Amino acid sequence: MADGDAPTETNRILLLIWNEMKALNGRIDQTNARLDQTNARLEQGFRELRQEIDSKLDELRHHMVEADVRVATAVTDLAGDVRVLSRILREGRPQLNEHEERIGRLEQRVEALETRPSADRP
Repeated sequence: MADGDAPTETNRILLLIWNEMKALNGRIDQTNARLDQTNARLEQGFRELRQEIDSKLDELRHHMVEADVRVATAVTDLAGDVRVLSRILREGRPQLNEHEERIGRLEQRVEALETRPSADRP
């Protein structure tokens, strides 16, 4: 290469670099456009997902309220049943004591009859 050829060779190399940079910029622009499209799809997907989650949460809250009402009703009914059973047991306790006393007396009479001599038995 002669000294006079150097600027021409340098210009050619610079021109090649410049052309490669323009091509690279075009590919970068295409990549950025695809990224923008991907971001838009993702944002739309997230919005739809958020709406679906909100809808499911509302539905779940509604079911929870219904379940709470059913449980509260059942607990209230159960408390009433326990009060009724407690009253029945309190009222029935004297009768139970009386029956136990009668059974005890009958057992004593049977035992007394069984221990009597044979001649005294009817």
